[in-house]
Amino acid sequence: MESKQARDERMLRLARQAAQKRAEVERHILDSCGEILPAHRVLLDALVDVELTRLEAAEIVAEKGQRERYSNGRQTLERKPPEVDTLLRASATEAKLIAALGLRPRKPRGGNREAEDVEDVTADEAPSLDEY
Repeated sequence: MESKQARDERMLRLARQAAQKRAEVERHILDSCGEILPAHRVLLDALVDVELTRLEAAEIVAEKGQRERYSNGRQTLERKPPEVDTLLRASATEAKLIAALGLRPRKPRGGNREAEDVEDVTADEAPSLDEY
């Protein structure tokens, strides 16, 4: 069991990491939309909360591992710690929030010749499945 001071220090460090992620997502929104709308702010607040939960669960899983021993009184068993499920749920929720923000993965910068050689193809020009 960790002390209150250790938990407070952990949460402060994780809050800084979540704030960095929020700043990064805000920059991405500004690049793509030009402004941050009130709807974006609500989603960003939710994103920070979920990111804090995800980071905390990830650290606990890193410390404990993906299996933990517990005793039910008669026998000692192994089980998956509940933080693993928390981590998975938080990651899925974070992906949904990022999709709700309308963000797309950034294109690779420079040095990617394959990306430069590919032409933009509209839906009308795309080959049909019958051609294959």
